[in-house]
Amino acid sequence: MPFDGVLGLNYPNLSLTGCIPIFDNLKNQGAISEPVFAFYLSKGKPEGSVVMFGGVDKSYYQGALNWVPLIQADDWHIHMDRISINSRVIACNNGCEAFVDTGTTLILGPGRLVDNILRLFGATEHYVSCSVVNTLPSIDFTINGINYPVPAQAYTMKDSSGDCYIGFRENQVNTSTETWILGDVFLRQYFSVFDRGNDRIGLAQAV
Repeated sequence: MPFDGVLGLNYPNLSLTGCIPIFDNLKNQGAISEPVFAFYLSKGKPEGSVVMFGGVDKSYYQGALNWVPLIQADDWHIHMDRISINSRVIACNNGCEAFVDTGTTLILGPGRLVDNILRLFGATEHYVSCSVVNTLPSIDFTINGINYPVPAQAYTMKDSSGDCYIGFRENQVNTSTETWILGDVFLRQYFSVFDRGNDRIGLAQAV
């Protein structure tokens, strides 16, 4: 696709032009020791973000990597148990699907559910007063039985004019099932490992 600075790291069947993605070329040529790649998305640190191929640097996360199987081995697509605030389920009530996507800046979901979340925060056109950010609750994304909290300081951002907005938007792609896209708002909190050898994603608390 005609973008500058986008590196496609999905499964080969999703290649728009039919070309072999760079990761598969690295793997096929024996340039990497393990069939994995991983991301550390900076929370504003001077050294910036990191992508690593063929292994995992444990200095970028703390605790254990929690492995989540893919729904099927053709996309970075997993099952999510629920989304909740203070144990109250606010979306994904009976389980849903989620794409883990470093190429998406925000968290995307069905418009009706995103609107409900924004109303809970008293947001107007996605915006809240910057003075209330520290009073907003964390949002828990439960995946494979494990809670992944995202604090208000992570899901709220300042725009160029200094106003604060909530990092949830409607997913414009209509699907037959409830589907969310966990973009950088989520992934800045969690070091992510994409394991093509075992068709799974690993998540751990980023440092």
